[in-house]
Amino acid sequence: MTVHRADCEDCAWSYSDEDLVDVSDEMERHVRKEMHDVDLERAVATDGGHCVDGTERETDPEEMDIAELAHEYLRSIEREEEAKEGVLTYVLEEFVDPGYMTWDEYETVKSALDAGLLDELRDAMGLFCFRKAYTEMGRDDEIDHDDWPAKGRNVDTDSGRSGGDR
Repeated sequence: MTVHRADCEDCAWSYSDEDLVDVSDEMERHVRKEMHDVDLERAVATDGGHCVDGTERETDPEEMDIAELAHEYLRSIEREEEAKEGVLTYVLEEFVDPGYMTWDEYETVKSALDAGLLDELRDAMGLFCFRKAYTEMGRDDEIDHDDWPAKGRNVDTDSGRSGGDR
């Protein structure tokens, strides 16, 4: 039994069926209704590496597996890059713009993220979280050994914004 599958990239929706046309129709309905991106995974019926319907493959089955694996690696890299961009956007909005982090510190965080230095990244972000907390609580004057752009400014604690510049 070969099962074709459609998976939404934006929500938990998925649909599987033996009939590729049915899967494709359901996928199109979801795309039209929700305006989401959906991946279609076509199954190939095989019998010992040969197509059941008697047609010949253009490539050797082992090469096809490598190509499929390579494409999965590429998709993983794309997902990782999107996740990194999301983290960097969050850091800009929550720490750089309000003044809890300098632009140079942001560049250091970005480099650590790109290099995969997660322990260093976590330690640095901990410092910026403390800066934000001290500032928002109006207690930033308690820290003498560290300066940041928002230190000493009145911060709107509802929004967490101080109007800091990049």
